[in-house]
Amino acid sequence: MSTFSPGLTNTTQSTAFNATDTLSTCLSLADPTTGTYSCTAQQAPAGSTGTATFTWADSTTSTFSYTDVNGALLVGGSYVDTLTGTMTSGKFAGATVTEVIVDPTLSVLQCLTTGVSDLTGVATLTVTGI
Repeated sequence: MSTFSPGLTNTTQSTAFNATDTLSTCLSLADPTTGTYSCTAQQAPAGSTGTATFTWADSTTSTFSYTDVNGALLVGGSYVDTLTGTMTSGKFAGATVTEVIVDPTLSVLQCLTTGVSDLTGVATLTVTGI
């Protein structure tokens, strides 16, 4: 889930952004893992960089350093954002990571009135080279 404070509206303003998601279904031959992660810079312009911290079900953590490949592209009514990079520390350190985030489009009516304060979508995390 992404949260925005204050909520997104059709008026230009500074807005704090935070994303926290739960990774549930995991397909892995090497190390089946579920957990949560948080990040404060996703859905930024293409080429921007950032980090995300993953906390796994076994309480270990990983840091994902990424580059935003495409920014948030509007595809079939949803925003699709692709992040690529590596796990730079913790569990899976050195592994290659791709994260694809798919969020629904914002409600125009909500943007014009109360503002959009949260958004829920789907994220797919692929970790290779472990």
